Amino acid sequence: MSFISYAVFLIASVGVVCIAIQAAFLWRFLRAQLVRPTRPVPAISILKPLSGCDDGLTENLTSFAALDYPEYEVLLGVHREDDPAVPVARQMIERWPSRFRLVLQQGSPGLNPKVNQLITLAKAAQHEVLLVSDASVRVGNGYLPEIAARLEDPKVGLVTHIFAAEGEQTLGSLFDNVYLMSHFAAGAIAARDAGGQSLVNGKSNAFRRADLEAMGGFDAVRDYAAEDFILGLWVSSKLRKRVCFARYTPTTISVRRSISEYCKRYQRWSLLQRTGGGYLVYLLQVMMYPLLLATLGLILSPSWVGLGWWLGIAFGKSALDVTQAKMLRQSPLSPLAFVLGPVNDMLIAWIFLYGLLFDTVVWRGTVMKVTWGTKLVPRADSTGHWKQT
Repeated sequence: MSFISYAVFLIASVGVVCIAIQAAFLWRFLRAQLVRPTRPVPAISILKPLSGCDDGLTENLTSFAALDYPEYEVLLGVHREDDPAVPVARQMIERWPSRFRLVLQQGSPGLNPKVNQLITLAKAAQHEVLLVSDASVRVGNGYLPEIAARLEDPKVGLVTHIFAAEGEQTLGSLFDNVYLMSHFAAGAIAARDAGGQSLVNGKSNAFRRADLEAMGGFDAVRDYAAEDFILGLWVSSKLRKRVCFARYTPTTISVRRSISEYCKRYQRWSLLQRTGGGYLVYLLQVMMYPLLLATLGLILSPSWVGLGWWLGIAFGKSALDVTQAKMLRQSPLSPLAFVLGPVNDMLIAWIFLYGLLFDTVVWRGTVMKVTWGTKLVPRADSTGHWKQT
């Protein structure tokens, strides 16, 4: 084995150790108790943008119907009246007319379709605490009280969550759910505890209306692809407050995602990570993809020793991913999560390279260029019109 190959394998092994440390941070976080309010709680407006019928949409929305909280409303936003989610939304309103409201988007002021809905939803909201919650989210008792408890601290400007991920019936959803619970959830806690960074999860984030307006409201992030990331930065830089991770763990549902959909989703995420954090920060993340490095080491110097080292890194990383996932979810995890873990890692390695080499994403059929700070710019074709797919 050559010196360069040995060095690459050694760096990959260090990456596995870093992932083990990341798992320890997650374990410590999950040992904490839920925080309960100590004073009268504020009313909450839950803003839920809908687009099509997400997996388990009826059950997801139903979980918000009767939570242990005195006063809250759920606003269901749609872009068009013929959106496939509208019949489900109307079912919710028929069953719980005092809880749910349907809100049709007014105009399209920005390039981010989710934020366009949030602009309309925030204007329609009746209460002073706003909670953005994706359609894939499923919750239970304890969710809203802890958000209120965290916002009792005037130094907290935004409350966010990590997620358990469940429901997989396809390989794409299995890979998706494991990645969300290992790399993303555990990585967010490790980034906070070890690096002092606050990574906001756009699936669930809550803030006071006054704080949001002090940052310019949703209008200020209407042309950003990663509006959650930008708002998290602004909480620190503009408000001089902090982002808080609530201990309550909601569930996000992914059932029938294909491998193609899985790859496209994380290609977009990788591009947002690179344009949001810069090339240097992005390249340093290669440590969290040790199988990519191990594969490079094996290619540089093929040998039985190298193959053994590659297998150790591949299934050691897979075991850590499964361990982190099992910390977060209650339901059993398929053995395929471990057996096919190296396949998932190789897909993620390619996606990592995509974020390094490319600068476009497809957003509602329109090809967008993502520039520094995750700012969106429509990419024109040779005729000067927005390029469509």
